[in-house]
Amino acid sequence: MSILNFLQIAAFIIFSIQNSVNSIEGVAISEYASTENFKCLKENFTIKFVIVSAAKNGTIDDLAKNNIRNAYAAGIEDVDIKITINFVKPRKIVNHTPREIIVSIS
Repeated sequence: MSILNFLQIAAFIIFSIQNSVNSIEGVAISEYASTENFKCLKENFTIKFVIVSAAKNGTIDDLAKNNIRNAYAAGIEDVDIKITINFVKPRKIVNHTPREIIVSIS
């Protein structure tokens, strides 16, 4: 097989994979975002999902509940949460299980 044939096959595979991948855009939010912010993201950047930071460094993020509500109010239906756990000092989260964190923001 010549180098030209190899490059043609490689290019075909790359373009085939590229054309067959369906992707959607999303955003991860760790700061406050208003309903208007989410509407702008949805309308101007075709955002289909949002990942909201719900807890970090062992404490529950008070803004998470508002961000979740604002994303839904803006018409974004796929809203997920992210919980970041600081493994260096795990004693900070001893009193909070992941389920307790999720229940507290719902």
